[in-house]
Parts: sequence; structure tokens; C-alpha cells
Amino acid sequence: MSLSDNEQLVLDHLNLTWNAGEFSTLRGLVTSGFYYQTTFTDDILNLDQYIGYVEVFRDAIPDLSVVIEETMVKGDRVMSHASFSGVVEKTIFGIPVSDRIIAFPAVSFWELRHGKIASLDTLIDITGISRQVGIPISPELTLKQLDKS
Repeated sequence: MSLSDNEQLVLDHLNLTWNAGEFSTLRGLVTSGFYYQTTFTDDILNLDQYIGYVEVFRDAIPDLSVVIEETMVKGDRVMSHASFSGVVEKTIFGIPVSDRIIAFPAVSFWELRHGKIASLDTLIDITGISRQVGIPISPELTLKQLDKS
């Protein structure tokens, strides 16, 4: 069975951004009003802030791997279930440095318009991460931390 165009767009986005850290073609995959929401921040992120968020994650977990477990497509909406894993080399969101691999699931809801990603909302299992590291974590990334100015 072949992938739908919308499903392929989501997979391309995840592989480019999260797995490869490649952002040069990202603007061509998203609408001009793209926004991102996640469990790790109360803020709604624009594209530049989203790129900063991914960079913070990838900097703290350099061997980060994101594997798509499942996708569901209905028209211009895609739901993806992914597994994130890697070794934390810099403290992030209260997750301490460790030599052990942490792994956690994420469910994302993608809204597409005219073949581009308009929005992305991601729910991350913070409790599962806390159980693995043995302490409560604080998912408080602020816009100030993402500003590159």
C-alpha cells in the first residue's frame, strides 16, 4: 500500500527536522502561518521558535531518534504516533544527564492546507519520562529560551 501525499509530507517533515536536524527546506513544507504546540511549553510557537525548540532537543539528545509507529489520515488531518529515544547529554526540561537511553511516546495532530503543514500539536508522555529518570521533570520551555536575537 502506498502512502498518501499527506502522510508522506508528515514523514518527510519528521525525518528532516527531528532525525536529521535539517531545516533549510522546512519553510517549503509549512504554511506562512504555521504554528506548533507541545506539552513542554504553554506557548504557541511560530516556525522560527519551533526550529529553536527542535534544536534545543537535538542539542541535549544528540543521538535522538524518532520512529513513526503509526499514522492515521483523514482528509487534511494526520495523526501520528512516534517513539522518541536517545541519551540525554545535557539537562533538558529537568531531565538529568545520563548514560542510559530514555524512550517516550508522542502523539501528534497535523493540520494540512494545500499540501503544506499549517499546524502541529504534540502530546508527550511526561510521566513516563519521569518514571525513567526517577524524578519529576519540569516541562517549562519559554519563548525567551528559543529567541535567537
